[in-house]
Amino acid sequence: MESAPKVIIRCTVYNHEPYLRDCLEGFVMQQTNFPFKAVVHDDASTDNSAAIIREYAEKYPHIIEPIYQKENLYSKEDGSFSNAINDAILGRSPYIAYCEGDDYWIDPLKLQKQVDYMDAHPECTMTCSNVEIHTPNGIIPDKKQQENWFYSEKSTIIPTNKIIEHAGHTCTLMIKSNLYNQYPISCKTCKVGDYPLQIWAALNGSIYCFKDKTAVYRYESVGSWTAKQKIINNNEKAKTDISIINMLNDLNNWSKKKYAQSFEEKIYNYGTRAILFNPKMSKKLCLKYGHIFLKYPIHTQNHYKKSISNILFYILLRIKWFPFKPGNFIKVLKKVSWIQRIRLTYTCLISYFTPKSRH
Repeated sequence: MESAPKVIIRCTVYNHEPYLRDCLEGFVMQQTNFPFKAVVHDDASTDNSAAIIREYAEKYPHIIEPIYQKENLYSKEDGSFSNAINDAILGRSPYIAYCEGDDYWIDPLKLQKQVDYMDAHPECTMTCSNVEIHTPNGIIPDKKQQENWFYSEKSTIIPTNKIIEHAGHTCTLMIKSNLYNQYPISCKTCKVGDYPLQIWAALNGSIYCFKDKTAVYRYESVGSWTAKQKIINNNEKAKTDISIINMLNDLNNWSKKKYAQSFEEKIYNYGTRAILFNPKMSKKLCLKYGHIFLKYPIHTQNHYKKSISNILFYILLRIKWFPFKPGNFIKVLKKVSWIQRIRLTYTCLISYFTPKSRH
């Protein structure tokens, strides 16, 4: 009788034919003292991905467990995509590892290292590691990675605020499967799956990062997730950002605002970007998050700071609308410092008195 797996690998595939063999080889080369399964979910690929999965499933039936969809579930946006793979993996193992079909593992001891650490540290809800980032133009150096991606120079526990500010790479993650037991709706409906999961793990325990590079993350390669984001229309990008904002706000409240600054800075980042993608969403977003948009252009320390903060205020002035109705203005002023009060008052006055001819 086959033993229950200690780890289930969650692998989603769609038109990953050029990369899929690398991905599956990374699974079957793992050296462990425990059983594991790789649930490989093909979402009705139109290339030869399904055939490659079938080949590996026949060769390694004790490892590769395939799911073949007849129609693309991800495009339905009704939750059926997540439900299909979650139904196949949840409740079967203590741990879940992640790797999408366009990334791959390069360390044969990856799973063993992560399980050994998590078994020895019950408080640990997630482990991750560094990666090599491959692009069509070559490998991104470690120092360059640190500017835009998560990178740890030593094996260490990652503070929760750091996860909120900059999550780890999906292809390195291993989590406790019971994290899904009380997973918030806003996390389930978020259009980005790995980011809320990592924050949720951090809020419910500790996260440990190995300095080892255990995987390769493909960035902007043909058919990769990052490449697809470049061709999505701006309205869809704005919807994605808004789903992230709602998730961040929900988790901020759930954690009783213990990490409010980190959450609010990210809400500011995604909110301003959503407004740039679709200015029609500005009024709705500003009504709910306007106090954050006004608070963080001065303080936020990230790569959106220079390119977005000034543009946001320009947009708000151009549309002659600001987040606060006169009746709420005094309440808002009481929540910010005197310097911010002056700036806020000045900005609102300018917005109210900007001539219509300038619109």
